[in-house]
Amino acid sequence: MSASDKTKLNGISSGAEVNVQSDWNQTDTDADDYIKNKPTIPPGSVVDSSFSTTSTNALQNKVITLELQAIDISASYSGGTATIGISSGESGQVSGSDTFTIPEATTSASGLMSSTDKTALANKAFGNGRIFYGTCSTGASTGTKVVACTSYDALTYGDILVVKFSNANTADANTLKLNVNSKGAKSVMYICNGSIMYLRSESALRGTCLFVYDGANWLLQGADEDNNTTYSAGTEALLIAGTDTTLRVWGPKILHDYIASVVGGVDAMRFKGTVNSNSDLPTTGVKVGDTYMVNTAGTYAGQTCEVGDLIIATATTPTWTVAQTNINGAVTASTTTTSGYLAKFTGNKVVANGPQLGSGTTTYLRNDGTWATPPGTYSLPAASSNLGGVKYGYCAITSGTSYVTDLTYSNLYLLSVFACDLSTGEELIIDAKPNSQNKLTFSINNAYTNSIYINYTYLTA
Repeated sequence: MSASDKTKLNGISSGAEVNVQSDWNQTDTDADDYIKNKPTIPPGSVVDSSFSTTSTNALQNKVITLELQAIDISASYSGGTATIGISSGESGQVSGSDTFTIPEATTSASGLMSSTDKTALANKAFGNGRIFYGTCSTGASTGTKVVACTSYDALTYGDILVVKFSNANTADANTLKLNVNSKGAKSVMYICNGSIMYLRSESALRGTCLFVYDGANWLLQGADEDNNTTYSAGTEALLIAGTDTTLRVWGPKILHDYIASVVGGVDAMRFKGTVNSNSDLPTTGVKVGDTYMVNTAGTYAGQTCEVGDLIIATATTPTWTVAQTNINGAVTASTTTTSGYLAKFTGNKVVANGPQLGSGTTTYLRNDGTWATPPGTYSLPAASSNLGGVKYGYCAITSGTSYVTDLTYSNLYLLSVFACDLSTGEELIIDAKPNSQNKLTFSINNAYTNSIYINYTYLTA
């Protein structure tokens, strides 16, 4: 034994056996190549490549796709019965059909349209006429209107024609005709009281209109019928009078001129909205009578306004005026007063005549409501006159000036002083005191524009 074999032998464990290749199919449990506890493996899946009515195997995806692409669905209807069929040209395995009933429509129940109804709708829908739609762009002043309708084949009694006009007609009513798809121009008429007549107004042809062909004319439908056959001409004078009861025809110009004369010059107030600042008032496009209501108090058009006041345009420049709608403390009268009398008030109401106004400039109004002449007159005796021991004097000064007497204050006793406005008789407050020369000085500081009369009495020492 070589040294290498000895080494190899020493590396083998006691009881070791030779390595044996296992055999899946070994059934002898004592054999060295037997495999214990091996699992049971189910058989492999089988995938069919064609349709079958008995196989339970899976079917290839390609087969299903081809079959679906080849399916043909058909439907038919006859006598109220509908049939739906399905067939496949790929395998012939997918096929079948079913039938069910769908009734035809009646006047009381919904359903399928029959061929008879379809024909009636296309050609005989309304009476014996057919329905057509056309357009017309002929000029307004041309009487013969050319109607474009390519499907119109022949003039047929009872034909119904809807025409959309691009231009409102202005040609005379008795010249109006329709020429549909070059099949011949036929007069436009309407039925009035059972008679075929020319249109009463050339303006009847405008927008979209409906016509029926009666074998000779295109009859306009919806034109007003009028049972009155005689009329009298109306004039503007009759309109202004407003008392005429005769049945009349009023021409458009007469009506236009009359309305213009009545309301054309009236600058009616038109409410345009509210304003919250002066900048809300428009500066262009203003019409006389445009009216705005103040929603926020402030200055508008140079005037102080409160909420609710109305600002009215009196010119298009624009010029504005303000109508106060919330004046507080307004004076009202509950009785008639007489000219030349002052008014007697109770609160803010005039309830009666007050005192009669005085004449001239030498009287004044007393607290009891009567007029009185100021003490003294303009023909007084000379100043410093002696009236039984009591002396008096008078003078006249203007506002802001003073009068100095020639009396020595230390030698007299001043009894009374009366001053009044020579023009109004109003009694004034006067200042009387000695000056630096011990003279008596009368002065007034109030800014009266009229001369002031002073009457004074005194006793000498």
